[in-house]
Amino acid sequence: MSVGDARGYLEAAYPLRGDVPQGAWGLVGDGIVFGTGAARITVRFEVRRRPAGGLPGDDSRDLLLASAQHTFVRDTTKPFSAVPFSATVPGLGARFVTDDLLVYRFVLVSGDAGALYVLNGDGQKTSGQIPRLDLPK
Repeated sequence: MSVGDARGYLEAAYPLRGDVPQGAWGLVGDGIVFGTGAARITVRFEVRRRPAGGLPGDDSRDLLLASAQHTFVRDTTKPFSAVPFSATVPGLGARFVTDDLLVYRFVLVSGDAGALYVLNGDGQKTSGQIPRLDLPK
């Protein structure tokens, strides 16, 4: 995602397979910050429950379960290393309904001109973790 993107977010959706209790959600969102002269980018991490039957791209009926926001600061001495982010945040639970989705959304809030945020899909190879969502126990 880059500053100025029309959509401004990415998301991963998973079929809800059972009830998820209210409690502490674990959010991991390590990313790599790119861009000439770019050093900062702020991303909001959201956990959503999306009811079945919605149209593609329609999030108007989503229920926000948990969220956190983080400003990534690029280490210019390690330009291709992941910048870590992990948090445990309180959140709502989700009741199981067939065909509902659990959505982990990454929303670009702000950043330096030309800044890019790329989810760290390389894990330890870039000194970070692969982004994930840990459900409440």
